[in-house]
Amino acid sequence: MTRLLSILFTAAAVAAPPVVEVYNAASLIPAATQNVAQGSMFVFSFTGTGIGPARRVQAGYPLPTTAGLAGLTLQANVGGAQAYPCILVYAAFEEVGAVLPSNVPLGSGQLTLYYTPANGTVTGGPTAPIHVVPVSFGIYTVNGLGAGPAFLIDASGNSIDVTNTAHNGDTVSLRGTGLGKITDDETNPPPRVDLNSGAQVFVGNQPATVLYGGRAGGRPGNDRIDFVVPDGVSGCYVSLWVKAGGMVSNFTSIPVTSADQSTCSDPALGISGADLQPNAGGGLNVGVLDLTGVAGDQGDGGFNKFDLPTLTG
Repeated sequence: MTRLLSILFTAAAVAAPPVVEVYNAASLIPAATQNVAQGSMFVFSFTGTGIGPARRVQAGYPLPTTAGLAGLTLQANVGGAQAYPCILVYAAFEEVGAVLPSNVPLGSGQLTLYYTPANGTVTGGPTAPIHVVPVSFGIYTVNGLGAGPAFLIDASGNSIDVTNTAHNGDTVSLRGTGLGKITDDETNPPPRVDLNSGAQVFVGNQPATVLYGGRAGGRPGNDRIDFVVPDGVSGCYVSLWVKAGGMVSNFTSIPVTSADQSTCSDPALGISGADLQPNAGGGLNVGVLDLTGVAGDQGDGGFNKFDLPTLTG
């Protein structure tokens, strides 16, 4: 009986359909919730297919469209019979990163992955629904997971983190994708252009003054928003989010201190500025005790040591 159940479970696993999902490349919010903006970078994930190169392949410029990358091409069909080849940025095992061309019309449609197996015949693969909108912004984060500290640059071009904090009144630049379409060639790094999307930035739920919101001038599909850190906010992990096109981005954080400090401290977390400086110990020792008094007294504890990259990331 045990063997029979094992066979049945194995057969069910083999027959399980692939899981196909589309994400904003910065926020990792599923497109079913957040949609995909014209000209934005997104991730097309197709787990359970066994398709794609074993190792990630990064595309060179000009980025490929109909020629594909590592035997993969991706097309969008929205609002009619015309197929729009997506602009591939990278290909990996069961995942591709791509830019949705700015000329794809607004509305609902479908993404279709095509791949070329060993026999050289192009085959239609996984599909996913897509809803194209003018704006749907996501913020890149330091850990690449769409949450936690945002990827931020100060006026001198340095990364902002708890060892190089922002200050009230500073001009700060965040990176993301989804502010809208452009008319330039999207297979090459586009020039900086303000998209006038009306994006609003909130720091600690306080509105910030936005100075620029458009293409970052680097990789295709990537945007930047320059804003001024408002007064009255401080902390190692102050909330940071964007509202654009009536949609709210992922929630991230920014470290903000007074003008006379460059390293963050947070008494509530037991972290001082000295803890975050390079030192002979190489990190911060933390102990946590958990005591409960429900249905009998219980307690446990744990101790850990965090290195500087973990604390700053």
